[in-house]
Order: sequence, then C-alpha cells, then structure tokens
Amino acid sequence: MKFLSLNLFLFLIFISTNSFSNQKNTLLIGDSQVGCVNSRMNEFKTKFNIDENIFVDYKIGSTIQFWETNEKFHKTLLQYPLIDTVIIFLGTNNFWQTTKPNVDSILNEIESKKLNCIWVGPTKVHDKKLAINQLLKNVVSPTCSYVDTEQFFIPLSDGIHPTYQGIFKWLRVIWEKKENNEKFYFIRD
Repeated sequence: MKFLSLNLFLFLIFISTNSFSNQKNTLLIGDSQVGCVNSRMNEFKTKFNIDENIFVDYKIGSTIQFWETNEKFHKTLLQYPLIDTVIIFLGTNNFWQTTKPNVDSILNEIESKKLNCIWVGPTKVHDKKLAINQLLKNVVSPTCSYVDTEQFFIPLSDGIHPTYQGIFKWLRVIWEKKENNEKFYFIRD
C-alpha cells in the first residue's frame, strides 16, 4: 500500500471540507524567492481582498534544472490537482546561464493540464541585468505570461532577495499581471 504525501493528504482533506466551485486555486513554486513572497501572502490577500486558495512549494537554492530534470514540477502538480494557476519563481539561481534553459517538460505539463501560468523572472541580482531574464522570457512565452522583475526595481535586502516592502511591491506587480490575464493560457507552436 502506498502512502500519500502529507501535502496531498492535507489537500484532500481541505477539498473535502471546502467548496471549490467558484474559488480560484493558485500554486506558487520555485526557489527561495517563493519563501520570501509567502512570508507576506496572508497580509497581501487581506489588504487587497483576494479570495482564493494559495498553495506554496519551494526549495531554497533550486534551479530550473532541479524542477525540470527530476520531475519535481510534475510531482508537485500531482499534489495539488485542483489548481488553475501556477506562478513560477525560477531563474535567480540560474543567473550565470547565457544559453536558453530547457523548460520543455514544465511547459508541456502546464499545457497538458491547461493551467494559467505566470513565470516570474529573477530580481536584478547585485544590481546587474541578467541574460537569463530575456532567455526565460523568450522560452516560456506564450505558454506562460512573463514578469520581467528587473524592470520593476524591487528593493533587495541582500542583493538577491526582496526587502519586506519589496515583497509587497512584487506581489502587487504579479497579481496585477494575473488579474489582467486571467485566461492567458496559450499553446506553443
């Protein structure tokens, strides 16, 4: 007999006791940037009257390759079967990369599940414009709507992660993109 993961078990209990008929379900995944954003998510939802379920899964220091090659992305989606939107924070730990990242299995999974997707690009790490931002934008579009974080001047506490105020500014940018593109699912050529 196989055991359910704790996340899947809790999620199944949650859906059995809550109505999802009109409720939006969003999953945030990625690296440590998700942990930063999650620290202010409840405050953000309250202040802007956001009535949706937010689920979070991240691994500090993870790269695009981590989520792509070991099926981490696929396994995570299996734990949250009723999500309609995924917001991906990956690229910060790929700051060194100067070639197009392979995200095919991630994009294929998004397309097969017909999920809305926003890919949030890395911050302006140590105040440097990164090649990975444009590379990611080119490769994830049009499957995912892309947020080029560098253009929003998010204040950073350590040259990488947003400050307490920066997190809120970042969330506002992301949610504005999300609300303006609620049905932004596209199929790649």
